Amino acid sequence: MRKQSGEMEPLVDPDYFFRKLASGIPGILSTYWLSADGEFHRYLFVSDQVQDILGINANELRENADAIFSAIHPDDLEGVSASIADSAMALTPWRYQARLRVNAGHFEWFEAHSKPERQADGSTIWYGQIHNIQHYKNLERTFRESEAESAFQATFQKLIARLSTEFITLGFGAIDESIRELLKAIGGFFDVDRAYLYEFSSDYQIMDNTHEWCSPGVLPLIDEQRNVLIDGFEWWHEKISEMVSDNRIIFVEDLTQMPLGPERDMLEQQGVCSMFCVPVRVNGAVTGFFGVDSLRKRAWREDQADLLIIVSGLLSGAL
Repeated sequence: MRKQSGEMEPLVDPDYFFRKLASGIPGILSTYWLSADGEFHRYLFVSDQVQDILGINANELRENADAIFSAIHPDDLEGVSASIADSAMALTPWRYQARLRVNAGHFEWFEAHSKPERQADGSTIWYGQIHNIQHYKNLERTFRESEAESAFQATFQKLIARLSTEFITLGFGAIDESIRELLKAIGGFFDVDRAYLYEFSSDYQIMDNTHEWCSPGVLPLIDEQRNVLIDGFEWWHEKISEMVSDNRIIFVEDLTQMPLGPERDMLEQQGVCSMFCVPVRVNGAVTGFFGVDSLRKRAWREDQADLLIIVSGLLSGAL
């Protein structure tokens, strides 16, 4: 019997067009089944993108859903399982964010949306979608970092303004008290273990630890660092020359990278892991340095040197 003009031929395989439609969706369409006792689970349907996105064969998931749960980040697995159980019990829509291992081998963030339906045998089926939200997570992280950085810079500026005001209001008679307050404030702000001020002799052969702050539990060194003879410290004299001639900052990120010598021996005895030393100038001449020590490995800010230069400038102005 001939079809009238414009009438379509009957669909040979209705599922064929659904699978083609599902293949054009960026995420993973799925129908997830969980037995009534929660012991068995599989995907009655899962779009072929699961292979491209997660590297998991769709046919394998139709037999058992373990493979996709194995791709969940270990830190997220418990939360995913608990959220599925809650959705099954209350028959509320399941929406959850978790990290999945993608085909490239690393983890990315995904979000699942699905609606549960109870079956006559007590099992539950969820109809929904899993889609990648890594881009939004990146934007979210960038926004948080931007907010945190703005807050950090604002707090630092307020701290410098307060310390500068104290130098002015306390006057020359209380300069030692002001310097100690500055070292305490800066040491706590940057979460270091020691903050200190050293003075050089005119020939740069002696350095004198005039002020020091230590975090709780850290032994002070100021008593043993008075008028230290450094004529045999070749590496340190090279660094002093860089401070004097080029206003260079001395940064030791890891003490083990320092050359062997008396300077490294002394710092190892003091338990120093990394340090910053910033020249302090009075009337244009380098008269000493301001420094901070960390007794543990840590990540320093990229602009740490610039921030410490501001502190050094404050000390220079006060001195």
